[in-house]
Amino acid sequence: MPKDTCGRFLAYVWLPATYEGETRYVLFNLLVVANGYAHAYTRHPFNGSYMEVFIESGRQAGLDKRGLWSEKGFASVTAEPPYNPIVYITNTGEKYQQYHCQYLLESRIPIRLSEAVYLGYEPCSVCRPPKSTLTRNSIEA
Repeated sequence: MPKDTCGRFLAYVWLPATYEGETRYVLFNLLVVANGYAHAYTRHPFNGSYMEVFIESGRQAGLDKRGLWSEKGFASVTAEPPYNPIVYITNTGEKYQQYHCQYLLESRIPIRLSEAVYLGYEPCSVCRPPKSTLTRNSIEA
């Protein structure tokens, strides 16, 4: 089983769920994020078709004040700024780009703009992705 750089196991957990006599499989990882009890940690990329769904589910859980954000201490802090589009980073770069940027030939990892700023990425000067009004210091505060 694969592990991340911190030694944690990386796996998708599919649970059987029966409804009206029909069994379907539900992605437990996504249920946890969507209910506000986990964060889609995009620093270590995972299945690209899932990543945007995980990110959006986590953002919506924060906005709806579910799970960890439901307590008064968490509810007073906005989970994400209202405008927080997906931008793209590479495995080795220091910039974030738009999807069509020429510098995304080797890898294209989707990530929320706020997370890219928090991780210290700068906007690409070639494709000019959206800029955030937030800074790393304002996000940490």
